[in-house]
Amino acid sequence: DGVLNEGDFIHFTISVENSGNITLTGIQVADDLVTNAGGTVSLVSGDTDSDGVLDVGETWIYQADYAVTQADIDSGNVSNQAVVTYTDSNGNTLTNASDDPADPTDNDNSDTEPNDDPDDVTNVDLSIYWIKTIDVQKTAVFNDLNGDAIAQPGETITYTITVNHTGNVMLNNVTLDDALAGINQQVVGNGSMAPGTTETITVVYTITQDDLDSNCGQVCNQAVVNYQDPQANQYNNYSDDPTDPADIDNANDNDPANDADDPTCMNLPVQAGIALIKSADFDSVNCTQSGDLITYTFEVSNPGSTSLHNVQIDDAVLTNLGISIDYVSGDNDGDQLLDVDETWLYTANYPVTQTDIDTGHFDNQAEVSGSDNCGNTVNDLSDPTDVTADNITITDMVQCPEITLEKTGEFVDLNDNGLVDVGDVITYNFTVTNSGNITLHNVSIDDPIVAVVGGPISVLLPGQTDSQTFSANYVITKEDLANGSVVNQATVIGYDPDNNQITDLSDNPETLAPNDPTIIVTIGIEIPEIFTPNGDGVNDTFEIIGLNRFTNVSLKIYNRWGTKVYESHPYNNDWDGRSQGMMVYDEASKLPVGTYYYVLQLDDNVLKPIVGWVYLDR
Repeated sequence: DGVLNEGDFIHFTISVENSGNITLTGIQVADDLVTNAGGTVSLVSGDTDSDGVLDVGETWIYQADYAVTQADIDSGNVSNQAVVTYTDSNGNTLTNASDDPADPTDNDNSDTEPNDDPDDVTNVDLSIYWIKTIDVQKTAVFNDLNGDAIAQPGETITYTITVNHTGNVMLNNVTLDDALAGINQQVVGNGSMAPGTTETITVVYTITQDDLDSNCGQVCNQAVVNYQDPQANQYNNYSDDPTDPADIDNANDNDPANDADDPTCMNLPVQAGIALIKSADFDSVNCTQSGDLITYTFEVSNPGSTSLHNVQIDDAVLTNLGISIDYVSGDNDGDQLLDVDETWLYTANYPVTQTDIDTGHFDNQAEVSGSDNCGNTVNDLSDPTDVTADNITITDMVQCPEITLEKTGEFVDLNDNGLVDVGDVITYNFTVTNSGNITLHNVSIDDPIVAVVGGPISVLLPGQTDSQTFSANYVITKEDLANGSVVNQATVIGYDPDNNQITDLSDNPETLAPNDPTIIVTIGIEIPEIFTPNGDGVNDTFEIIGLNRFTNVSLKIYNRWGTKVYESHPYNNDWDGRSQGMMVYDEASKLPVGTYYYVLQLDDNVLKPIVGWVYLDR
């Protein structure tokens, strides 16, 4: 096979020549190296006359085969010398040691031959046949300790390094270097390797975060085996991944075979992931006002197994409003990478709008994205509490719907007599205010005694007051004079964005009491145009309605010729058609049917006299 192995043979050729002038007998060739190893020395040719006598000038050729041992190979040399014994014609027994014709040293051995010719040892250099090669293979197995099929820091890779001695010579000082595993000059086996032997080294490597982040989770590594041949020549060989067909020789080794030795690469199962929690801090007690701030906190975490870069939060609503999302904290090592054990915090403030308040809540969702070193981009929609969910963050507004109505009345003295008369008018004015925090629509006023003119108001914004839309005119009646006042309260009705009815009873702003009715005092009188003092119990006296609200009232009655027929001071609604004047009629001074002129003085001439005609009918 062209390779020197233990058990291979060295074929020694021994030439015995009679260089003298006498025949020699009893020729015996001894080779202890061969015979001690179980070999034989055999005459091959030369005794041309087959007489068993080494004739003058004859050369006998012997063949001796020696089986090489491993020790011979390891030593790199086999030294050997044969000895021939013969008898001369005088009966003397002599010896002569063999000579190596290729060796110029020519040292004479202590043999008994008379010529003292050169006879040095024959050396066979076996080192030229040395094969000083080893094969180093390194395989890797990922140990998924938690069984989730994803590599995490703290999990392990088991490397199996197999060193096969593929040469034919003993190797010494065999050591292992493995930078990844932190191994330096670790003795392999007992430090020596015989040909054909194998040593196996198992190394358990703990995965780091950097392994997962770098090169997309691919961990590549090569071990180096260092060794010496028996002559202390130094060699090394890098490991090979038997599963990789690339088989590229490492330029840094000096193994004689220059065999394939590509690195062992373990592609760890990595998974990029990102999660976003978006929570809102907002006043949930007091009535929400436009411009109140919702403070959002964004929590960005990494539930994957590899660090992420280019982390960005996208919140379309905030972005469109020019609101910035500001980083607060979380990048503990300052490397601008979202590590798997980090949570980055961001904040943003959103000013509430009237639309939000009217809606009753503000709904918003953000999205976060990031990239791993594999070129993968991952993203996640926010959730208010759960990193595994994608629900919108809903912030409830505190709605406080409220409407207020103020109602004022103004008396209009149509006849300008300074008194409240039937037919005079009360003009009502209404002031409607949206005193709540939500927009109201379809605002109208209901008044039980008067038809309100104007409206409805289509939209009434919070804080908005309207005193122009609604009005009403009320005509004073006889009953109002009798009652002495007009007491009235209206109701304002509006609707919130959900079409819920919002109402309020009107308030008189001229008093301190809340929601009190508007009262217009009707201090006036109603003078009848006819009365019938006929004793039937109905309208028998000249009764002036409202007269009791005045003091010091006087009444004078004149007939149509201007003669005073009646006078009373004070007057108490008790004129029954009888005369108290200068003229006396029958039946106890009963005045005749007819038209009479009256002069009514109220409050001792404080007011101007009231005059008019009354018809007396029996």
